[in-house]
Amino acid sequence: MPSDTLKPLLPALFFLWSSMWAADPFAGKWKLNIDKSDFGHGPTAKRGSATYTPKSGAYTFECETVFDKGNFVRLAMPVTFDDSVYPGRLGNRGVVFTSKRIDSTSYRTLIADSYGAKATQMFQYVVSADGKTLTFTWINGGKDKAGVRWVWVYDKE
Repeated sequence: MPSDTLKPLLPALFFLWSSMWAADPFAGKWKLNIDKSDFGHGPTAKRGSATYTPKSGAYTFECETVFDKGNFVRLAMPVTFDDSVYPGRLGNRGVVFTSKRIDSTSYRTLIADSYGAKATQMFQYVVSADGKTLTFTWINGGKDKAGVRWVWVYDKE
């Protein structure tokens, strides 16, 4: 229970925390908009969501997408902009990744199959100017042979 001296400050602290969360274009929960998304030659998702949780100038990113017959894809990763390289998995193979900020409403995650290798895939995330739409584009291949695999569109919840 907060002391009597802190009680008057609680509404102001809550408002400050809420306004900081609202000012961050990525922070919060996003719902996959099936109708606006392009699943390429792959299966069409039935539903999905993504969540960005701010953490010390970075994010914890988590998403889940559900397809037919109970198939699903889950992705959870740190999103930092300090040139850190993290190990992870993409499908059945080990990868390393790093995120690079483009501007305040967009960033790219570069993915390579091993340390020192050139990026073979890129995830690009862009929040619309009105803050209501998140577009995720998955690009395969290097800069000479790049191709868009998916474009998924999320609405802010």
